Amino acid sequence: MGSNNQLVGMLLLGIAIGTYIPAFPEPIQIINPYIGIILLVIAVILFVKS
Repeated sequence: MGSNNQLVGMLLLGIAIGTYIPAFPEPIQIINPYIGIILLVIAVILFVKS
């Protein structure tokens, strides 16, 4: 089960990093960093739990 959490954590970490790379239109660009930070926090929590 721990390896599954690690895989999910890596996936979320990749998504979090990926949200910073593309350039979105203005409304999404304001929300975009917060989505990345939230996913990054979730990924770190899953890594610590596993």
